[in-house]
Amino acid sequence: MWIRSSSAGIAVVSLLLAQPLPARTIFPPIGYLHHGSWDNHCPQDKFLVGFRGRWTGRFRSLKIVCASIGKTGGRGALWYGPEHGQSGGDYQEFSCPHDSAIMGLKVSQLFYHGGFVGIDGLTGLCVSRVNGALTTFTVGAGYHTARPETSGNSYPQRCPTGESGSGLNGRSGGDVGILAVGFDCAVRLPS
Repeated sequence: MWIRSSSAGIAVVSLLLAQPLPARTIFPPIGYLHHGSWDNHCPQDKFLVGFRGRWTGRFRSLKIVCASIGKTGGRGALWYGPEHGQSGGDYQEFSCPHDSAIMGLKVSQLFYHGGFVGIDGLTGLCVSRVNGALTTFTVGAGYHTARPETSGNSYPQRCPTGESGSGLNGRSGGDVGILAVGFDCAVRLPS
């Protein structure tokens, strides 16, 4: 009896190990790569749709904004990841149009007299889950609401086909706040 149970247990474990893991692409952080690292991901049933952060000429803090997106483009309630960085500054929050998810990221670094000062802007490339239309939004320096984008080819951190934005990784510390930001992609299915 014990041998049969062990065999069945081994068969179940083998079957679980044989299941393919969801595809995931992690782009390394851009910026100053010292101090504490962090990694935040949307829940499996949600897409990365925006960012919220405190800003004082550079990002003091940053958190991800996620939501479910239906097959016809309807967006569910927003979900916010934990905040990383420092206090101080005014909150800014921008997100993709309601039928879109972030598929690419540009990171703008701030330098002063040749020295790194911090991250002063994030531009998200949004892709409609309904019709494939591209838009962009920027949080930080020169921030603006969503606007049309023609190709999206200028985004160095862009999800491969079949994946969508799933989170951010980065570093924060000292009195600067956010020092580096990277982009994470994973398979996400519309609800």
